[in-house]
Amino acid sequence: MDHDPAAVRSAALDLIIYADLTAKEGSFCGQIAFDTKPLSDRQERWLRILLDRHNLAPLNHSSRSTGARA
Repeated sequence: MDHDPAAVRSAALDLIIYADLTAKEGSFCGQIAFDTKPLSDRQERWLRILLDRHNLAPLNHSSRSTGARA
């Protein structure tokens, strides 16, 4: 599924700012934060897993203004 590049960037930045990421996770988030190509299914799945694992808003609702889920 194609997502708005701004929503993907916002989700990746939320992870970079608010989550304690491994080097691999941080590299992935940095890549997708600045790459305008649509996510592959595999990339989207991993992004959703990371957002959930670190208790951040899901991709469809990710916003830097909201940060972590309540």
